[in-house]
Amino acid sequence: MDHDGTGRRRYREAAALGKELAELKDLFVGAQNVSRVALIKSYDNAWSHRAQPHSASFDYNRLLQDYYTALRASQVAVDVTGVETDFSPYRLILLLAFNLMTPAILEKCRTYVQDGGHLLITFRSSTRNRDNSMMELPASGYSAGLAGVTLEEYDALSRGRQVAVRGENLQGAASVWCDALSCQGAVPLASFASQCYAGAPTVTVHAVGAGCDLDTQGLKQLLGQVLTDADAAPECPAPPSGVEVVVKEKAGEALPVRVESHA
Repeated sequence: MDHDGTGRRRYREAAALGKELAELKDLFVGAQNVSRVALIKSYDNAWSHRAQPHSASFDYNRLLQDYYTALRASQVAVDVTGVETDFSPYRLILLLAFNLMTPAILEKCRTYVQDGGHLLITFRSSTRNRDNSMMELPASGYSAGLAGVTLEEYDALSRGRQVAVRGENLQGAASVWCDALSCQGAVPLASFASQCYAGAPTVTVHAVGAGCDLDTQGLKQLLGQVLTDADAAPECPAPPSGVEVVVKEKAGEALPVRVESHA
């Protein structure tokens, strides 16, 4: 209301919206969004990366945003949550640049994968303890056994350098960070195709690990393959541009698809 206590146009529009929502309450009261994918965000890791980014181009929040945007562009519902959440309802967990690892978190990830879950681990992961100190383990740290790789060499790209990444179903380029991996049980999906580490694996599958950042094209291809493997691909048809599809369930049944305009 305005300062004189009178309800004018804005008040009337808000009241009309309330009435419309009341008429539609059966669609959302008692219902919940259904997401098969969880993206883990950690403020402790954000602060750690901010204190020592290693690469001037690296931004933890932008990395998360890139993956989230790619998934939403494919109409894949994503829950952004903390590492303390229950992993079991999800088919795919994204653990991106999760550097501050603990034995308890590692065991949680191991149990999730052993129970059939799919875990995506990226570069800048598992090299530090919970207190941000460097761990006295070979590079890849706690997650080496889980991902089936060890880190042979890393490179913080700068001054516009790019490194080509090539695989049977993945073509892209890294421009922020490169992890040259050695497979210890993992199977390479893509390798570097230029500069001094040409031929070194960088995207592998074991419990899935990604050893570099990827451009838009490469990220789309990688996530498409990971989502298919995890049986988390979207079931709805592609909507018009600017429309986001949200799947809801109520009493165990999926509700009709609703759309939300981003315009």
